[in-house]
Amino acid sequence: MKIGVIIMASLCCLLIGVTLFLSFKYPHLRNMAFRNIRLRKTTSILTMIGSMVGTALITSALLLQTSIEMSIDQYFDKHFGPIYSDIYASQQKDLHRDYFEERDLKEIEKDIFKQSEEFKGFLPVNSLYGTLLKVDSKGKPILLQPAIYLKAFDLDLAKQFDPKGMKDIQELPTKDEMILSKATADHLELKVGDSVQLQVPEKNPVSLKVKQIVPEQGLTGYRGSQNGTGTGMISMELAQELTGISTGYTNVLVGSNPQIEWSSGWISILDDWEQYHVFSLALNQLEGILKFIPLFVIASVNAIIIGIVLMLNIYKMIADERRREMGMLRAVGMKRKDLVRMLRLEGMIYALGSSFLGTLAGIGISKLILQGIGKVFQQAIQYQSQLNVQYQFYIDAPSLITGFSIGILLGYISMVWIAWRATKTPIVQLLQDLFAIKKTDGNGWNQTLIQTLFALCFGMISLVLVVITMRPAYQVWLEQHEQQAALVQVILSLTIIISSILFVFMGLPFIYKGLQKMMSFSSRLYGVLGLAFRYPQLNKKRTLLLLSMFTMVLFMTGFSGIINATFAPYFAQFDPRKATGGFDVLAETDRALTQEQVDQMIKQSSYIKQNDLSVVTVVHHFPLESDRLLSRELINGVDERFVQHQQIKLLSRDDGYTSDQQVWNELKKNPEVVIISESINMGSEKKYQVGDLFEVAPGVSKKMIGIAETSKESYGFATSQGVWIHQSELDRIAQNKLITTTILFKVQDSDRLAMTAKEIEKEMNQQGIYPTRNPQQLFVASQSFIRVLLSLLEGFSALATVIGIVGLMVVMFRVVRERRQQIGMLRAMGVHKSFIFWSMILEGTVIAMTGILLGLLLGTYVGITIIQTVLAEGNTTIPLVFPYLKSTTYVLVSLFMVVLCSALPARQTLRLTPVEATRYVS
Repeated sequence: MKIGVIIMASLCCLLIGVTLFLSFKYPHLRNMAFRNIRLRKTTSILTMIGSMVGTALITSALLLQTSIEMSIDQYFDKHFGPIYSDIYASQQKDLHRDYFEERDLKEIEKDIFKQSEEFKGFLPVNSLYGTLLKVDSKGKPILLQPAIYLKAFDLDLAKQFDPKGMKDIQELPTKDEMILSKATADHLELKVGDSVQLQVPEKNPVSLKVKQIVPEQGLTGYRGSQNGTGTGMISMELAQELTGISTGYTNVLVGSNPQIEWSSGWISILDDWEQYHVFSLALNQLEGILKFIPLFVIASVNAIIIGIVLMLNIYKMIADERRREMGMLRAVGMKRKDLVRMLRLEGMIYALGSSFLGTLAGIGISKLILQGIGKVFQQAIQYQSQLNVQYQFYIDAPSLITGFSIGILLGYISMVWIAWRATKTPIVQLLQDLFAIKKTDGNGWNQTLIQTLFALCFGMISLVLVVITMRPAYQVWLEQHEQQAALVQVILSLTIIISSILFVFMGLPFIYKGLQKMMSFSSRLYGVLGLAFRYPQLNKKRTLLLLSMFTMVLFMTGFSGIINATFAPYFAQFDPRKATGGFDVLAETDRALTQEQVDQMIKQSSYIKQNDLSVVTVVHHFPLESDRLLSRELINGVDERFVQHQQIKLLSRDDGYTSDQQVWNELKKNPEVVIISESINMGSEKKYQVGDLFEVAPGVSKKMIGIAETSKESYGFATSQGVWIHQSELDRIAQNKLITTTILFKVQDSDRLAMTAKEIEKEMNQQGIYPTRNPQQLFVASQSFIRVLLSLLEGFSALATVIGIVGLMVVMFRVVRERRQQIGMLRAMGVHKSFIFWSMILEGTVIAMTGILLGLLLGTYVGITIIQTVLAEGNTTIPLVFPYLKSTTYVLVSLFMVVLCSALPARQTLRLTPVEATRYVS
């Protein structure tokens, strides 16, 4: 990327330098170039506006991607720094204690040294999560923040591990002090010297004084493996007291080699140690956002293509319009080299102006887009993963230089092409009328047998490919060849689009003849159509470019329209309660809580009203160990309450049971049976069936009595997928090691869900249980995320439509200028000005509407193929929904705008007089 930017920037600087040199060396050519632009003010401005479109869209796409990438980079620098992974003593299977001793640290150091190409350094810490409260003089909480990640370490080792993050800390806090991050202090409205209360589960509250407030940077911003809400530092003495560890460390932070650029798919394993790959896991979650950037790029590429086609059309028309002027200049003695230099100077002026305006417009477009999607991205990822990324707008030089350089190169190359044509064309031919020349060039668009065969050939190619791609066998092939599927889809879609455009282009004469015959009842209308269709038949290249431009205008509209219409009803049917297996709110903790402890917690709560809850149940989780599983799954230990209130549907069950509920009832009383979810079979080499023995732990197998459906609303919550087993049996297998807990709440009144969820969250936060999640809220955030993406696609489509239609107006303005002599001749022959006016409107309207209808059909087709491919991969059935009303509205609005934008330049024909017939050069 950097090399490409440097090459383009160098090339543009070279071209600009050469142009400046020529302008000073040949001042008469410079004056002529400026004179041409001044004399044609209107068309010059329209040319710059039309040419700036491509630059604006390229710049906006680059800046949007850069802003999101830099925001994510800033997040990792702020909250991870050199930290790659986190090794917890409690997670080590072969370590029979919850802390690391010096001998363990030496073993870790040896392993890191062996893999020094990946890891660099480590830091032993004592850490825990706690709740901070700002209290008043009576001890009543004013502000509260849960899940604060508190750590204690050796200062010298910390400075070696992360010099950048620890540069502001010169002294660690004492037992009655703490250091807070600025974000945490701001949230609790604390300053240096204030007192704050620390609450840790099953420990007495501790009052601490804020010793220092530091910015979040690397080690000072790291929020632990559970992505807490804030961070702080306490003394080693206090940390040992709160963790109950008199010696040693709870965990070890492992640093990454700064020379390695980690990716989400690259997880490096430190031999013999169970790690939380905190960096890679966070990167994987955030790169889900980056995967959507190509959607914007694809959408903007569509508009960029329109801009480039428009630019080529405009510069081609400049060449046609000024051919006589160039012929006159060469006839009076101007050398070919001087003519080329003059045109290059003029082209550089156009290119510089349009690129500058396009770059400014691109900055504005990308900023507006990021303002619209930044908050949605932030909320979606925060609800799902507790990662709080602030998406900010960044303007970087490479993006601006790339967009600006591409604009200059496109404009300059187009004018060089014009200059090359002008020097290669004989003077006599330049002085002749363009349309007279074209009229004598064979039969024009009279359909020959060869042309008809070519048209049929392109039509057959499109038809055959459409039939093939819509057949089930093709979808099966795509499933079997996932790596090549995307490339094949792109190639086939492009082939169908190009062949369809060529088929319609070659069939335009038939369309024109058909329309004329339909209007043969009116001699006036028949004549208007004949005049309107004459020029498109003479200007084949221009007509093809216009047809291509308008096909792309409505292509993205048809594409995004059918995707939006199909998936919107599908997502609207989601039931958030299914995400948890039949419950409304859940709270997660890494502590092994019992049902009695939770019941007592609810009973003594000052926030939760027990009448608002219909049931509260506790589910224990334990990692499922299996070499046959390709993904991480959990065993869920459930009790009678869960079984009675769950809403999980079974795909298959043991023949000995007549209903799904009977299967679940058997689970609550029989510790020798399990139920697995279909996600196990999806991610397993072996496909399990009801009645098989399922290994829940090494040497421990249970009989499968049911396979549960994995709900589309699962959102990855553990309680609605994995393996279900009797809770007491899970506790026996796990022996209280590595057990985590999910507390499930079902509310009495669904109308009070939002309020009750907030009350539950307050109580859980005070108990040090974090996070508390409301699937309904997560569902709304995800819906907003999807809606914004689809709306952005349609927004780009609308932008492309406006660009194309305004481009038509630019082209038609130049058409009037180009044909002023022919129009003058018609007026001198007695043709009424309204006759010419309506022929101009119909000329642009027919070409534009043909392209618009073709683009809508092609976009809808490509959207259907993508939907079918996505559904085939997920084994999901969704009925296709065609947005008839929206598509009709788009076509009618486009028709109105096309007629309007054709009428504006057509009005100029009303002002042209027969005198124009005698003018060759203005």
